[in-house]
Amino acid sequence: MRQQILLTLAVLILASCEKETIVSSDVQSMALDADTYEVDMAKRGKAGKVDICHYDEDTDTYRLIRINRNALKAHLAHGDQEVDADGDGYTAIGSCVGSADDCDDTNPDVNPGVEEICDNGIDDDCNGEVDEDDADCNAFPNAWIGGGWSLVLPRKNFAPGTSMEFISPTEMRFFNPGLPCNGGLKFILKDIQNGVYVLEWLQLCGGGAKIWYIFPQPNGDVKFGSSNDPNNFFLDTFRKE
Repeated sequence: MRQQILLTLAVLILASCEKETIVSSDVQSMALDADTYEVDMAKRGKAGKVDICHYDEDTDTYRLIRINRNALKAHLAHGDQEVDADGDGYTAIGSCVGSADDCDDTNPDVNPGVEEICDNGIDDDCNGEVDEDDADCNAFPNAWIGGGWSLVLPRKNFAPGTSMEFISPTEMRFFNPGLPCNGGLKFILKDIQNGVYVLEWLQLCGGGAKIWYIFPQPNGDVKFGSSNDPNNFFLDTFRKE
C-alpha cells in the first residue's frame, strides 16, 4: 500500500512538471529585457505564478517554464531552480535566464549591483571577495573620518598634545608637537590585515619607521605606532573628540 502511494505521488509530480506552461523551449536563443521581465514577475506574483529553470532530462538542459506557486516546492525538490527567488532583479549563478550572477539568490541585499559592506563577513557585491580581501574595503571606517583624535593619557611615546585626523577614506594626518617638521604629517592606508590598518608614512622626519599600524579597540579608541604587535608598550591610544 505504501509503495502504491509513493508511486502515485511520483506520477503526480511528474505530471505537474509536464503540464506547466512553457515560456521558451529554446532558452539559449531567447532575448530577455530585464525591465519587462521584472514587470511580468510582479504580475505573475499576483496571479500565483512563478518562473523556474526546469531540468529537461531528454535534452540534459534547463528551460524556462512558468508554474503555479503551490507546485514550486515539488519542482525545487528534484533540481529545478526558481528564477530570481529574492526579487532583486538578478538571477542565481548558473540560472538558465537573466544575469546568472547572483551569489545568494535568497537575499535581496546581496547581488552584483550593491556596494560591499565591510566587516560583515558577506560577499555583498558577489565579486568573490569578502570584507578585508575586497579592494572596496581598503578604507578607514566612515565613523573615523572627520574630527580630531586626541592622545589619551598616560602617554607612552608621543608628546603631549599629539593628535590625528582621518581626512579621507585612505589618508590620515598626524600632528606631533615633538617633531620639528610637524604640520600634519601624511599617512596613507596601504592595507588591512586581519583588522589591523597598515599605513605608510610619506614624510620621514628625522628618521623613523616608514610603516605604521592602527589597532581598533572595542571601546572605539585606536592604538597607533610603528610596531605590528598590538601589545607593544609604546603604542599610544587615541580617542575621537
